[in-house]
Amino acid sequence: MTTTLTENNPIRVFLDTNVIVDALTLRDTSYRPSQRIVRNIVAKNIRGYICSKQITDIYYIFRKYFKDEYEIRDKIITISELMEILPLFKGDILACLKTEMPDFEDAIIYEVAKVNMVNIIVTNNTNHFKRCEGMILTPEQFLDLYSLD
Repeated sequence: MTTTLTENNPIRVFLDTNVIVDALTLRDTSYRPSQRIVRNIVAKNIRGYICSKQITDIYYIFRKYFKDEYEIRDKIITISELMEILPLFKGDILACLKTEMPDFEDAIIYEVAKVNMVNIIVTNNTNHFKRCEGMILTPEQFLDLYSLD
């Protein structure tokens, strides 16, 4: 099944932290699909979402890969300009603590995506989202489903 995208109707996708980090650090052998997703966000074929908490996580992880503080900040600025950053509220945190999801950070991603009606989450850890509603896809699955460059 492929879906045609239009400028007025871009695909709305919530990216897990690991997808962003892979795309910008070449961290994993499978970074290329993550980079393709980011390129499609730049091209406005996709509307990308993250939550505010992810920014601090990404910053912390980038410190392992980039030694120059200005380079890290520049990458965070780029992410902030490309992505829609959704807020994290007290109610979201409380809802996450009441779920059966074993990974708290993934529970936050799922809750913020759900509250904001972003029904596609792209992650390299689909097994962390087994009990979740909506589409939980790897970068490769997402690109195949939507026939993106």
